[in-house]
Amino acid sequence: MALQVGQTVYVKSLTLYSNKGKQDIETGVVSKIGNKFFELEGPRWFRKRFVLSTMLNDGRGYTSSLKVYLSMQEIEDEKEASHLAQELRQYFEYVNNLTLDQARRVKAIVDERKP
Repeated sequence: MALQVGQTVYVKSLTLYSNKGKQDIETGVVSKIGNKFFELEGPRWFRKRFVLSTMLNDGRGYTSSLKVYLSMQEIEDEKEASHLAQELRQYFEYVNNLTLDQARRVKAIVDERKP
């Protein structure tokens, strides 16, 4: 889905310590789109521009602290992927517990991702 002026987007803070650990999701409306950056309407987003290619705010020399998503589903998918990756890391800490057959099946799944 392409970004359009007037489109409602969802903005998530990337800092761990914002709002005492809560990652509130705010909405914004796209006001301008340029070749490299876009901006959102409203006083909350005053002087904040976002990079089109990464959807991160332009930190202007500092770390990006906000990310824009086109839908809530993107945020939920990212959370789920992060949770699954964490579970897999924990599981594979004990990779010696796998049988040979299990190891072969895991390797086949991993090989599916290779180009």
